[in-house]
Amino acid sequence: MLGLCLFGDDLVSLQDGSLKQMKDLRSGDKVYSVDKQGQIVKDEIIMMLHGGAKTEAPFYTVTISSNRSVSLTGDHLIITYNKQKKRSHFVAANELKVNDYILMGASHSENLQPQLITSIEVLYKTGFYTPMTYTGTLLVNELAVSCYVKHENMYGEMHALLYPFRLYYYLVKDVLQLSEEPFPFAMRVGTENEGEFYGTQLIRSLHQSKKTIKYLVQNLLLHTFLNI
Repeated sequence: MLGLCLFGDDLVSLQDGSLKQMKDLRSGDKVYSVDKQGQIVKDEIIMMLHGGAKTEAPFYTVTISSNRSVSLTGDHLIITYNKQKKRSHFVAANELKVNDYILMGASHSENLQPQLITSIEVLYKTGFYTPMTYTGTLLVNELAVSCYVKHENMYGEMHALLYPFRLYYYLVKDVLQLSEEPFPFAMRVGTENEGEFYGTQLIRSLHQSKKTIKYLVQNLLLHTFLNI
């Protein structure tokens, strides 16, 4: 079963200086994320992996000392920081504790700053979304979070498995210039379920390579090139 993810009302900073709620993000939106070196970088929304505008779920609302907060479901990964080891790593929201450190960064800066968690509340909220970026991370309310949940695969494995979608996005948008929004928000996978996006089916097929390859070829690449 897929995990839920990020709260739809939380804000994402765009590169033009404006703010956009998570629920309004679209493929092609220019955002900020965190690279492997821990630096804030310019990025793009590749696609919406999963979402449910009307779904109510328990969210862990994590608040730092400046009263800034972010809401994410229990199995969603967030970037924490160990001050003694001076190293960051991904932790599920339900594993966080008060006095842990998470990372905050402003869009005008390249550096992230550790921020002390002062409270963690579990609140039921309506509307969840899972955007995907090139780095697999995103700044939400200026706090660094992952685009992925904690399943059997951790961040690195999940990010590698989703490489075909990032490649498809790059080819269609930047190389062939066929579309500014390669994965439209309304794009579904032949189902009536509210939260079924292209990434939903891929995640279900992570350990079924034959089905994944068939899906990518038939539903994505073949469909696109037949319409060139």
